[in-house]
Amino acid sequence: MKDLQRNVTVTIKGNSYTLNFPTVAQVISIESMKSSLTDNRYAAMATSGLISQLNACDFTDMVAYLTILVPDLVLPSEWCKG
Repeated sequence: MKDLQRNVTVTIKGNSYTLNFPTVAQVISIESMKSSLTDNRYAAMATSGLISQLNACDFTDMVAYLTILVPDLVLPSEWCKG
């Protein structure tokens, strides 16, 4: 049986970052941030079936995961404005 990969290294704009498997506390923070970024509409967006809503969920996931798992990466503030 193959071992679970615990981290992955990604390169963004020439900078390498190691993303570790999230802890329970980080998962809670990620889920909380997804809810906050979407004004508590994440579940409705995810189940809507609309491509635009699903794309917005993917973008929200990316922002939430990177913000929590790669705190050294500074995301543009306009990505998080409502």
